[in-house]
Amino acid sequence: MDGARFAFSADVVLGLLSTAALLTQAVLFAAIVAGAFHGRSLASLGRMIGLLAAVVVVRAVLAGGFEAVGRRTAARVMSELRLALVRRRLRDRPVAADGAEAGEVATATVQGVDALDTYFAR
Repeated sequence: MDGARFAFSADVVLGLLSTAALLTQAVLFAAIVAGAFHGRSLASLGRMIGLLAAVVVVRAVLAGGFEAVGRRTAARVMSELRLALVRRRLRDRPVAADGAEAGEVATATVQGVDALDTYFAR
């Protein structure tokens, strides 16, 4: 699970950077609008508009990284969970559990882990 912890940490860092970029975008947008209402020319606002465009690009890159790390983390966690469940199942009672057939237990396990995909990917 060390890999998953690293990925979760990367998600936290990307989330914090994304929050900072969002706040920067909001401040720049407010400054541009305020400057326009106070009669500043487009040329004098050009630098702030360029910075705003750069912040939008940074946010898009961070969002892409956040999604990529999230998908990789979800796949890693689900794989580790499946492996742990199979090991536990083979160690405890490999044939049947409480009258259930082994195939039924395996199917329920896979469906249960797959249901977590959406949760872990976000």
